[in-house]
Amino acid sequence: MLQCGIIFSEEKNMSDFGYAMIAVVLSMSVVCGLALSIF
Repeated sequence: MLQCGIIFSEEKNMSDFGYAMIAVVLSMSVVCGLALSIF
């Protein structure tokens, strides 16, 4: 874990952006699923 953190420390910004996009997509899919299940 520490070695991976040191190796990917330079790509942290890109990885954070990727994780943010994945989180947004998952949250949107969950919201859409809840809306479809409610209505």
